[in-house]
Amino acid sequence: MCKKIAIIGTAFGEIENSLKTNCYELGKWLAENKYIVLTGACPGISYYVGDGAVKNGGEVIGYSPAKNISEHCDLYKFPNEGYSKLEFLKENYEVNEVYFRRSINAIHNADIVVSINGGRGTLSELFLASFFSKKIICAEFSEGVTKEFIKIHNYLENIDIEYGEELLIAKDLEEIKEKIIKLCT
Repeated sequence: MCKKIAIIGTAFGEIENSLKTNCYELGKWLAENKYIVLTGACPGISYYVGDGAVKNGGEVIGYSPAKNISEHCDLYKFPNEGYSKLEFLKENYEVNEVYFRRSINAIHNADIVVSINGGRGTLSELFLASFFSKKIICAEFSEGVTKEFIKIHNYLENIDIEYGEELLIAKDLEEIKEKIIKLCT
């Protein structure tokens, strides 16, 4: 039975209020249903889902690109809320590599990866999820890389490039919930 749901998506830039609300509600639902939420411990989509989960008694593990809490808050300017536990990197890495390393940890430990919106980091996490043969739910109703990844995945699937991942497409928040339930039973 699956219990760990990684939430990936846009960390920076403008996020519509309706999407923030949907993310918070998803977090709340995940908490109520006893799923463990995994995030990149950053602002944006994963923050809103994590905040909804934590404020409703859920467990959220944030995978930070930092080595400690002061670096997390001061250097990266990432929030110190929206999760119940932080996992820090144990080794020193180059500037951009820290994000990739923390993503490897979060995606590797997830049973399901839910992608909402996103940019370069989300795209790398989606490919990691593919390489790790994860169950992936893409929110078709969002924009950015998530929507584009659906096309990329379909293209690769049509030319027989698969790694055992399973891609499901959700047209709204309720369908994300339905797909999580289906995948976890």
